[in-house]
Amino acid sequence: MHNSPFDDADVLDAVPGATYRALADERRRRVLYLLLENDRLPVAELADVLSAWEADGIATPDDRDPVAVDLRHVHLPKLAAAGLIGYDDAADRVERRDLRGPVRQLLLAALRYESDVTAEESP
Repeated sequence: MHNSPFDDADVLDAVPGATYRALADERRRRVLYLLLENDRLPVAELADVLSAWEADGIATPDDRDPVAVDLRHVHLPKLAAAGLIGYDDAADRVERRDLRGPVRQLLLAALRYESDVTAEESP
């Protein structure tokens, strides 16, 4: 059983509900994890990285194409609506928005937690 990754309840209270809904999906969190390290990325590159991440290795075009469609039609619009990313569908590119303060703390705590859980599940 895991303890809460948050020591400060004020952090949890400071994050808007729309942000929690956007972060509820693992694929959307992974998009944001990638954008913590990159200011902007083409959607094709996001799809490549995410499909490989989800396949635990090398992804094929058959893996990448559905991820790219899902990103464009579901996940990126939700993240943009929550103000977490900028999504330029004409340029097929996403860019990081201001992920400071409580939102950044929440995202980093989620990343640490998911990394710990993944490490525990590995043989």
